[in-house]
Amino acid sequence: MCAAGLPTCRAAMTHGRGVETLSRRKRILLGVAAVVLAIGVGLAAWEVWTPGEIQWQATQVAGMAGWRADDLVVQHQLGDEVWATRGYTIYRGRAGGPFIKVATLPCSGLEPAAGCFRTVRQWTGRYDLTEVLPLTPDLAVAFAGGCVYRVDLKTGASQRVHALRHYGRGIGRGVMALGIARDEAGAVYYGEYWRNDERGPVRLYRSDDAGLSWTVACEFAPGEVRHIHAVQWDPYGKRLWLASGDNGPECRIGYSTDRGSTFTWIAQGDQHYRACAFLLRPVDVLWATDTGQNHLMRWTRQDGRVEVLADLPSACFYAQGLDEQRGLLGLAEATATAWLVEPAGQPRKIFECRTPQGWQDLGAPPSVRLPRGQAQPGQWVYLNPIRTVEYPSTILRVARDALLEAKPPPLPAPPAP
Repeated sequence: MCAAGLPTCRAAMTHGRGVETLSRRKRILLGVAAVVLAIGVGLAAWEVWTPGEIQWQATQVAGMAGWRADDLVVQHQLGDEVWATRGYTIYRGRAGGPFIKVATLPCSGLEPAAGCFRTVRQWTGRYDLTEVLPLTPDLAVAFAGGCVYRVDLKTGASQRVHALRHYGRGIGRGVMALGIARDEAGAVYYGEYWRNDERGPVRLYRSDDAGLSWTVACEFAPGEVRHIHAVQWDPYGKRLWLASGDNGPECRIGYSTDRGSTFTWIAQGDQHYRACAFLLRPVDVLWATDTGQNHLMRWTRQDGRVEVLADLPSACFYAQGLDEQRGLLGLAEATATAWLVEPAGQPRKIFECRTPQGWQDLGAPPSVRLPRGQAQPGQWVYLNPIRTVEYPSTILRVARDALLEAKPPPLPAPPAP
């Protein structure tokens, strides 16, 4: 019996050891997979995590004592209140205090979701994924991932209220940083911005209920403009200004006194009138051009005269008024610089960053971004270099009086700490 059953017993024992070995291998593989998964989840969480508070760090800015806050994009300034974003997270700072997280927007679709990851933002140079326009202390509208949201700043909740018609890879962002505005009656506006290679119709939208619903204020016919660069409310002239591009008659600068329904064009049809931002003053309106030959231009309110004030070294994407006479320009592309515009209209460089080699391959050029809104009567001025060697995405803060009164000489940006 034993002799006959021995092979059978040995086979059973061998089979049992094989099952035990296979089971142990499975456990090891599952354990390794669990560890890899845990590491991946941890890295992903770290990549998308945003702190509840971001403190300022002391630094030097253009030869003056200043402060810095890293990995942030400046949004809007209302005196001593400043807004910023990191990816799809919105922050607010008050009276020179730290940035406090107020909301994080949802994002749908693979491409918008990739912007949640800081490494993706660094690889692509796309830090400016979100545009925020505060309406009241408790409410803001935000443009992100091809959608418009109303954001409850008390609870952090957001409501998707509108979709941009043109958004995505190879299409465009849908709206420019200075292509959104609010007038003194509370109406909110945005102008469409995308590549528009086919030169289709372009719309200016308006909301009369704090961003809850949107209607077409006006529509430019096919070929009239390529896209809208800037939409800004003029507190002195009580009118809405608009700038469009990019070629020939597509370059227009004008204003509307009927809430964006019709426009009076002060100039058009030339690269002198291709602008992305306005400096609005009581006696005139200034803009710096976004073109190969760059100038600072002026339109005088009294007689409607348009003139060239000065040459500039590169394109201007941003502008901000510091008071009724002086303002800042943020230049981009080959030089990322900030210029102070004096009361007489002459620009003077006050800040400069190095641009990286191969910057043309970035998602957008290096620039010094400036907040929407007015610095006056606030204590601080904010500069936001983006995609530069020293500052991939950093908000720099200096005292407004020091900047205006000390008149520092042009200095290169300090090295990163």
